[in-house]
Amino acid sequence: MIKLTLSLWVLAGFAVSIDAKSTLKPSETLDASHIADSLKKAVPTAVVTPRPVVNSTSVSPDVVNRDSVTAKQFRVLDRQMNPETIKYFLNLFRFKDFPRPESTAVNMSWRDQRGGVLSYETGTSEVGYMNENIAVLTEKDLVPDTLIRNRTNDLIKTVLGAKAESYVFANYEITEIQKKIPDSRDSLQPPVPAYYFGRYVRSLENRVVLGDAFQIRIGYGENGAIQSFSFRDPELAEAGTIKVPSKEMVMDTLKKWEKSKTHSRAYYFPYHPDHLNIRSLKPIKVFDSYVLTMKKFRDDPKMDGMYLVPSVTVLAKVVLSTTKKKLTEPLPSEPTILHFHFPCRPEAGLCWPDGKQTLEEHIPASSRNTPSSSMPSPNQALTEKPVIPTPSKQQLPFKK
Repeated sequence: MIKLTLSLWVLAGFAVSIDAKSTLKPSETLDASHIADSLKKAVPTAVVTPRPVVNSTSVSPDVVNRDSVTAKQFRVLDRQMNPETIKYFLNLFRFKDFPRPESTAVNMSWRDQRGGVLSYETGTSEVGYMNENIAVLTEKDLVPDTLIRNRTNDLIKTVLGAKAESYVFANYEITEIQKKIPDSRDSLQPPVPAYYFGRYVRSLENRVVLGDAFQIRIGYGENGAIQSFSFRDPELAEAGTIKVPSKEMVMDTLKKWEKSKTHSRAYYFPYHPDHLNIRSLKPIKVFDSYVLTMKKFRDDPKMDGMYLVPSVTVLAKVVLSTTKKKLTEPLPSEPTILHFHFPCRPEAGLCWPDGKQTLEEHIPASSRNTPSSSMPSPNQALTEKPVIPTPSKQQLPFKK
Protein backbone atom coordinates (compact mmCIF):
# COMPACT_ATOMS: atom_id res chain seq x y z
CA MET A 1 0.00 0.00 0.00
CA ILE A 2 1.44 3.36 -1.07
CA LYS A 3 0.30 6.71 0.25
CA LEU A 4 0.77 10.02 -1.53
CA THR A 5 -0.15 13.49 -0.35
CA LEU A 6 -1.44 16.18 -2.69
CA SER A 7 -1.89 19.78 -1.68
CA LEU A 8 -3.42 22.98 -3.05
CA TRP A 9 -2.51 26.42 -1.70
CA VAL A 10 -5.41 28.84 -2.10
CA LEU A 11 -4.64 31.53 0.47
CA ALA A 12 -5.13 35.13 -0.58
CA GLY A 13 -7.37 34.34 -3.51
CA PHE A 14 -4.84 32.50 -5.68
CA ALA A 15 -4.12 28.88 -6.29
CA VAL A 16 -1.00 26.87 -6.93
CA SER A 17 -0.46 23.15 -7.20
CA ILE A 18 2.10 21.19 -5.22
CA ASP A 19 4.07 18.25 -6.52
CA ALA A 20 2.90 15.01 -4.96
CA LYS A 21 6.19 14.48 -3.11
CA SER A 22 6.78 18.03 -1.99
CA THR A 23 5.81 20.03 1.05
CA LEU A 24 4.70 23.65 1.07
CA LYS A 25 7.64 25.90 0.14
CA PRO A 26 8.04 29.58 -0.62
CA SER A 27 7.82 28.48 -4.24
CA GLU A 28 5.02 26.47 -5.79
CA THR A 29 3.90 25.62 -9.28
CA LEU A 30 1.12 27.69 -10.82
CA ASP A 31 -1.28 26.12 -13.28
CA ALA A 32 -4.08 28.27 -14.65
CA SER A 33 -5.30 25.84 -17.27
CA HIS A 34 -7.81 23.56 -15.59
CA ILE A 35 -9.53 22.46 -12.38
CA ALA A 36 -8.13 19.45 -10.56
CA ASP A 37 -10.23 16.46 -9.68
CA SER A 38 -8.78 13.52 -7.80
CA LEU A 39 -11.62 11.38 -9.11
CA LYS A 40 -9.79 11.22 -12.44
CA LYS A 41 -7.58 8.54 -10.83
CA ALA A 42 -4.41 10.45 -11.55
CA VAL A 43 -2.12 12.79 -9.70
CA PRO A 44 -3.78 16.12 -10.46
CA THR A 45 -2.55 19.62 -10.97
CA ALA A 46 -5.09 21.97 -9.49
CA VAL A 47 -6.32 25.49 -9.77
CA VAL A 48 -9.45 27.17 -8.51
CA THR A 49 -10.73 30.70 -8.29
CA PRO A 50 -12.06 30.76 -4.73
CA ARG A 51 -13.44 33.73 -2.88
CA PRO A 52 -10.45 35.56 -1.38
CA VAL A 53 -9.94 34.63 2.25
CA VAL A 54 -7.84 37.67 3.08
CA ASN A 55 -8.05 41.28 2.07
CA SER A 56 -5.65 40.96 -0.84
CA THR A 57 -5.27 43.34 -3.72
CA SER A 58 -4.00 42.79 -7.24
CA VAL A 59 -1.22 45.02 -8.48
CA SER A 60 -3.19 47.63 -10.37
CA PRO A 61 -3.28 51.44 -10.52
CA ASP A 62 -4.30 52.64 -7.07
CA VAL A 63 -4.14 55.89 -5.20
CA VAL A 64 -1.45 55.82 -2.54
CA ASN A 65 -3.14 56.94 0.66
CA ARG A 66 -0.20 56.72 3.03
CA ASP A 67 3.36 55.45 3.12
CA SER A 68 3.31 53.56 6.42
CA VAL A 69 0.95 52.13 9.02
CA THR A 70 1.32 51.39 12.71
CA ALA A 71 0.63 47.78 13.64
CA LYS A 72 0.97 45.60 16.71
CA GLN A 73 3.69 43.03 17.10
CA PHE A 74 3.53 40.03 19.42
CA ARG A 75 5.95 37.90 21.36
CA VAL A 76 5.34 34.15 20.88
CA LEU A 77 5.36 32.04 24.04
CA ASP A 78 4.88 28.36 24.73
CA ARG A 79 1.38 27.61 25.97
CA GLN A 80 1.52 25.34 28.99
CA MET A 81 -0.73 22.31 29.06
CA ASN A 82 -4.18 23.06 30.45
CA PRO A 83 -5.82 20.02 32.11
CA GLU A 84 -9.29 21.37 31.34
CA THR A 85 -8.45 21.67 27.65
CA ILE A 86 -7.12 18.10 27.58
CA LYS A 87 -10.30 16.90 29.28
CA TYR A 88 -12.33 18.72 26.64
CA PHE A 89 -10.56 16.90 23.79
CA LEU A 90 -10.71 13.52 25.55
CA ASN A 91 -14.49 13.96 25.75
CA LEU A 92 -14.72 15.25 22.19
CA PHE A 93 -12.92 12.24 20.72
CA ARG A 94 -14.83 9.86 23.05
CA PHE A 95 -11.94 8.47 25.01
CA LYS A 96 -13.13 5.99 27.63
CA ASP A 97 -12.11 5.95 31.30
CA PHE A 98 -9.72 8.93 30.80
CA PRO A 99 -6.49 6.90 30.59
CA ARG A 100 -3.40 7.98 32.47
CA PRO A 101 -0.97 9.96 30.28
CA GLU A 102 2.33 8.69 28.99
CA SER A 103 5.09 11.25 29.42
CA THR A 104 8.17 11.74 27.24
CA ALA A 105 10.80 14.45 26.99
CA VAL A 106 8.76 16.36 24.39
CA ASN A 107 5.09 15.56 24.95
CA MET A 108 2.37 13.82 26.92
CA SER A 109 -0.02 11.37 25.29
CA TRP A 110 -3.24 9.54 26.11
CA ARG A 111 -4.26 6.28 24.39
CA ASP A 112 -7.74 4.90 23.86
CA GLN A 113 -8.62 1.22 23.50
CA ARG A 114 -10.16 1.94 20.09
CA GLY A 115 -6.87 3.15 18.64
CA GLY A 116 -7.07 6.90 19.26
CA VAL A 117 -4.02 8.82 20.55
CA LEU A 118 -4.23 12.35 21.95
CA SER A 119 -1.02 14.26 22.64
CA TYR A 120 0.13 17.66 23.81
CA GLU A 121 3.55 19.13 22.98
CA THR A 122 4.49 22.27 24.88
CA GLY A 123 7.37 23.18 22.56
CA THR A 124 4.96 23.75 19.66
CA SER A 125 1.85 24.42 21.81
CA GLU A 126 0.16 21.67 19.82
CA VAL A 127 -2.80 19.44 20.58
CA GLY A 128 -2.65 16.41 18.30
CA TYR A 129 -5.00 13.51 17.65
CA MET A 130 -4.65 10.43 15.44
CA ASN A 131 -6.70 7.28 14.91
CA GLU A 132 -5.41 4.92 12.23
CA ASN A 133 -8.42 2.65 12.72
CA ILE A 134 -10.71 5.17 11.01
CA ALA A 135 -11.91 3.62 7.75
CA VAL A 136 -10.71 5.16 4.49
CA LEU A 137 -13.00 7.10 2.19
CA THR A 138 -15.58 5.11 0.29
CA GLU A 139 -16.89 5.89 -3.17
CA LYS A 140 -19.83 7.85 -1.76
CA ASP A 141 -17.40 10.05 0.26
CA LEU A 142 -15.38 11.13 -2.78
CA VAL A 143 -15.83 14.74 -3.87
CA PRO A 144 -14.05 17.11 -6.27
CA ASP A 145 -10.91 18.47 -4.67
CA THR A 146 -12.27 21.99 -4.50
CA LEU A 147 -15.16 20.83 -2.28
CA ILE A 148 -13.01 19.24 0.43
CA ARG A 149 -13.04 22.49 2.38
CA ASN A 150 -16.83 22.36 2.71
CA ARG A 151 -16.61 19.31 4.97
CA THR A 152 -13.46 20.40 6.83
CA ASN A 153 -15.03 23.81 7.54
CA ASP A 154 -17.88 22.07 9.37
CA LEU A 155 -15.47 19.78 11.24
CA ILE A 156 -13.37 22.72 12.44
CA LYS A 157 -16.48 24.44 13.82
CA THR A 158 -17.54 21.22 15.53
CA VAL A 159 -14.15 20.83 17.22
CA LEU A 160 -13.28 24.43 18.11
CA GLY A 161 -16.60 26.25 18.15
CA ALA A 162 -16.30 30.04 18.05
CA LYS A 163 -12.48 29.87 18.06
CA ALA A 164 -12.62 28.53 14.50
CA GLU A 165 -13.62 32.02 13.32
CA SER A 166 -10.02 33.17 13.88
CA TYR A 167 -8.73 30.82 11.15
CA VAL A 168 -8.93 30.91 7.36
CA PHE A 169 -8.65 28.06 4.90
CA ALA A 170 -5.20 27.76 3.33
CA ASN A 171 -4.91 24.49 1.41
CA TYR A 172 -6.20 20.95 1.11
CA GLU A 173 -4.28 17.70 1.07
CA ILE A 174 -5.16 14.22 -0.10
CA THR A 175 -3.63 10.99 1.12
CA GLU A 176 -4.02 8.40 -1.61
CA ILE A 177 -3.77 4.65 -1.52
CA GLN A 178 -2.77 2.12 -4.16
CA LYS A 179 -3.63 -1.56 -3.85
CA LYS A 180 -1.99 -4.45 -5.59
CA ILE A 181 -3.82 -6.02 -8.50
CA PRO A 182 -4.88 -9.57 -7.57
CA ASP A 183 -2.79 -12.35 -9.09
CA SER A 184 -0.08 -9.83 -10.00
CA ARG A 185 3.33 -9.57 -8.37
CA ASP A 186 4.20 -5.89 -8.93
CA SER A 187 1.25 -4.22 -10.64
CA LEU A 188 -0.75 -1.65 -8.69
CA GLN A 189 -4.23 -0.31 -9.13
CA PRO A 190 -4.64 3.43 -9.88
CA PRO A 191 -4.37 5.61 -6.75
CA VAL A 192 -7.60 6.58 -5.01
CA PRO A 193 -8.15 9.01 -2.10
CA ALA A 194 -7.86 7.49 1.37
CA TYR A 195 -8.24 10.61 3.56
CA TYR A 196 -9.02 14.26 2.90
CA PHE A 197 -7.34 17.05 4.87
CA GLY A 198 -7.92 20.77 5.30
CA ARG A 199 -5.28 23.19 6.58
CA TYR A 200 -6.13 26.54 8.16
CA VAL A 201 -3.93 29.46 9.25
CA ARG A 202 -4.50 32.12 11.87
CA SER A 203 -5.99 35.51 11.11
CA LEU A 204 -4.81 38.22 13.52
CA GLU A 205 -5.48 41.96 13.46
CA ASN A 206 -6.81 41.64 9.88
CA ARG A 207 -3.52 40.06 8.81
CA VAL A 208 -2.75 36.48 7.83
CA VAL A 209 -0.17 34.71 10.01
CA LEU A 210 2.13 32.94 7.55
CA GLY A 211 3.99 29.72 8.31
CA ASP A 212 2.92 26.69 10.32
CA ALA A 213 3.41 27.91 13.90
CA PHE A 214 -0.27 28.90 14.12
CA GLN A 215 -2.39 26.44 12.21
CA ILE A 216 -5.11 23.81 12.26
CA ARG A 217 -4.90 20.64 10.19
CA ILE A 218 -7.79 18.20 10.17
CA GLY A 219 -8.32 15.01 8.17
CA TYR A 220 -11.33 12.76 7.75
CA GLY A 221 -12.23 9.37 6.36
CA GLU A 222 -15.44 7.39 5.83
CA ASN A 223 -18.64 9.31 6.65
CA GLY A 224 -16.61 12.34 7.74
CA ALA A 225 -15.05 10.62 10.78
CA ILE A 226 -12.04 12.60 12.04
CA GLN A 227 -8.87 10.61 11.38
CA SER A 228 -6.32 13.21 12.53
CA PHE A 229 -6.28 16.66 14.07
CA SER A 230 -3.47 19.12 14.79
CA PHE A 231 -4.04 22.44 16.57
CA ARG A 232 -1.04 24.75 17.13
CA ASP A 233 -1.91 27.74 19.29
CA PRO A 234 1.05 29.37 21.09
CA GLU A 235 0.37 32.10 23.61
CA LEU A 236 0.79 35.69 22.43
CA ALA A 237 1.90 38.74 24.42
CA GLU A 238 1.49 42.18 22.90
CA ALA A 239 4.93 43.68 22.29
CA GLY A 240 4.07 47.25 21.44
CA THR A 241 3.67 48.67 17.95
CA ILE A 242 5.98 49.34 15.01
CA LYS A 243 5.66 51.16 11.72
CA VAL A 244 5.67 49.12 8.53
CA PRO A 245 5.16 50.05 4.89
CA SER A 246 1.55 50.27 3.84
CA LYS A 247 0.18 47.92 1.22
CA GLU A 248 -0.58 50.87 -1.05
CA MET A 249 2.97 52.18 -0.83
CA VAL A 250 4.45 48.78 -1.66
CA MET A 251 2.13 48.42 -4.65
CA ASP A 252 3.10 51.86 -5.93
CA THR A 253 6.79 51.08 -5.53
CA LEU A 254 6.45 47.76 -7.36
CA LYS A 255 4.85 49.54 -10.30
CA LYS A 256 7.83 51.92 -10.40
CA TRP A 257 10.17 48.93 -10.20
CA GLU A 258 8.48 47.25 -13.17
CA LYS A 259 8.93 50.38 -15.27
CA SER A 260 12.50 51.00 -14.18
CA LYS A 261 15.25 50.41 -16.73
CA THR A 262 18.09 50.62 -14.24
CA HIS A 263 17.41 47.76 -11.81
CA SER A 264 19.47 44.61 -12.18
CA ARG A 265 18.14 41.81 -14.39
CA ALA A 266 20.66 39.28 -13.06
CA TYR A 267 19.19 37.18 -10.26
CA TYR A 268 18.76 33.47 -9.90
CA PHE A 269 16.03 31.17 -8.69
CA PRO A 270 16.90 30.05 -5.11
CA TYR A 271 14.87 26.82 -5.10
CA HIS A 272 16.67 24.83 -7.78
CA PRO A 273 20.03 23.08 -7.20
CA ASP A 274 21.43 24.40 -10.51
CA HIS A 275 20.80 28.08 -9.60
CA LEU A 276 18.86 28.86 -12.75
CA ASN A 277 18.37 32.43 -13.86
CA ILE A 278 15.00 34.13 -13.58
CA ARG A 279 13.75 35.39 -16.91
CA SER A 280 10.84 37.44 -15.57
CA LEU A 281 9.47 38.41 -12.18
CA LYS A 282 5.96 39.87 -12.08
CA PRO A 283 4.06 40.89 -8.91
CA ILE A 284 0.49 39.56 -8.88
CA LYS A 285 -0.83 39.91 -5.30
CA VAL A 286 -0.17 42.07 -2.25
CA PHE A 287 -1.66 41.51 1.22
CA ASP A 288 -1.05 42.33 4.89
CA SER A 289 0.53 39.56 6.92
CA TYR A 290 2.42 38.54 10.04
CA VAL A 291 5.73 36.67 9.77
CA LEU A 292 7.59 34.81 12.48
CA THR A 293 11.09 36.06 13.22
CA MET A 294 13.72 35.77 15.94
CA LYS A 295 14.64 39.01 17.65
CA LYS A 296 17.63 39.72 19.85
CA PHE A 297 18.09 42.79 22.05
CA ARG A 298 21.59 43.84 23.04
CA ASP A 299 20.41 45.85 26.06
CA ASP A 300 17.91 43.31 27.39
CA PRO A 301 18.61 39.66 26.52
CA LYS A 302 15.52 38.60 28.47
CA MET A 303 13.46 40.01 25.63
CA ASP A 304 15.12 37.72 23.05
CA GLY A 305 12.73 35.29 21.42
CA MET A 306 10.30 34.60 18.61
CA TYR A 307 8.04 37.46 17.52
CA LEU A 308 5.17 37.92 15.12
CA VAL A 309 5.94 41.09 13.24
CA PRO A 310 3.64 42.86 10.76
CA SER A 311 4.61 42.75 7.13
CA VAL A 312 3.36 43.23 3.59
CA THR A 313 3.67 40.07 1.53
CA VAL A 314 4.02 40.17 -2.25
CA LEU A 315 3.30 37.16 -4.44
CA ALA A 316 5.21 37.25 -7.70
CA LYS A 317 5.07 34.95 -10.71
CA VAL A 318 8.47 33.75 -11.86
CA VAL A 319 9.44 32.38 -15.27
CA LEU A 320 12.82 30.67 -15.42
CA SER A 321 15.26 30.90 -18.28
CA THR A 322 15.82 27.76 -20.31
CA THR A 323 19.25 26.22 -20.51
CA LYS A 324 21.06 23.64 -22.64
CA LYS A 325 23.25 22.34 -19.84
CA LYS A 326 22.46 19.07 -18.12
CA LEU A 327 20.34 19.67 -15.00
CA THR A 328 20.28 17.69 -11.78
CA GLU A 329 16.53 18.32 -11.61
CA PRO A 330 14.13 19.15 -14.44
CA LEU A 331 12.78 22.64 -14.95
CA PRO A 332 9.35 23.35 -13.47
CA SER A 333 6.77 22.73 -16.17
CA GLU A 334 4.63 25.68 -15.07
CA PRO A 335 5.25 29.25 -13.87
CA THR A 336 6.19 29.54 -10.19
CA ILE A 337 4.97 31.71 -7.32
CA LEU A 338 7.44 33.27 -4.85
CA HIS A 339 6.64 35.08 -1.60
CA PHE A 340 8.48 38.33 -0.74
CA HIS A 341 8.12 40.24 2.51
CA PHE A 342 8.37 43.99 3.08
CA PRO A 343 10.27 45.31 4.97
CA CYS A 344 13.12 42.97 4.05
CA ARG A 345 13.64 40.31 6.74
CA PRO A 346 16.03 37.65 5.40
CA GLU A 347 15.39 35.37 8.39
CA ALA A 348 11.64 35.33 7.60
CA GLY A 349 11.72 34.85 3.83
CA LEU A 350 12.80 36.29 0.52
CA CYS A 351 13.70 39.93 -0.06
CA TRP A 352 12.82 41.71 -3.27
CA PRO A 353 15.72 41.83 -5.77
CA ASP A 354 17.58 45.15 -5.72
CA GLY A 355 15.57 46.11 -2.66
CA LYS A 356 18.21 48.46 -1.27
CA GLN A 357 18.67 50.21 -4.61
CA THR A 358 15.16 50.42 -6.02
CA LEU A 359 12.65 49.70 -3.27
CA GLU A 360 13.87 50.83 0.14
CA GLU A 361 14.82 54.24 -1.21
CA HIS A 362 11.07 54.84 -1.52
CA ILE A 363 10.26 53.49 1.95
CA PRO A 364 10.11 56.18 4.63
CA ALA A 365 12.94 55.86 7.14
CA SER A 366 10.37 55.60 9.94
CA SER A 367 8.96 52.41 8.36
CA ARG A 368 12.21 50.62 7.65
CA ASN A 369 13.03 47.67 9.87
CA THR A 370 16.45 47.33 11.47
CA PRO A 371 17.96 43.88 10.86
CA SER A 372 17.80 41.62 13.89
CA SER A 373 21.61 41.31 13.98
CA SER A 374 21.79 44.96 14.99
CA MET A 375 18.51 45.29 16.89
CA PRO A 376 18.28 48.47 18.95
CA SER A 377 17.28 48.47 22.58
CA PRO A 378 13.63 47.76 23.43
CA ASN A 379 13.00 51.42 24.19
CA GLN A 380 13.93 52.29 20.63
CA ALA A 381 12.27 49.34 18.93
CA LEU A 382 8.95 49.27 20.83
CA THR A 383 6.53 51.88 22.05
CA GLU A 384 6.20 49.81 25.23
CA LYS A 385 7.81 46.68 26.65
CA PRO A 386 6.11 43.36 26.05
CA VAL A 387 4.20 42.00 29.01
CA ILE A 388 4.72 38.26 29.42
CA PRO A 389 1.50 36.74 30.82
CA THR A 390 1.46 33.86 33.25
CA PRO A 391 0.16 30.59 31.79
CA SER A 392 -3.61 30.67 31.68
CA LYS A 393 -5.50 28.18 33.87
CA GLN A 394 -8.81 28.79 32.13
CA GLN A 395 -10.26 26.50 29.55
CA LEU A 396 -9.84 27.71 25.99
CA PRO A 397 -13.07 29.22 24.64
CA PHE A 398 -14.44 26.15 22.91
CA LYS A 399 -18.16 25.92 22.34
CA LYS A 400 -19.53 22.68 23.66
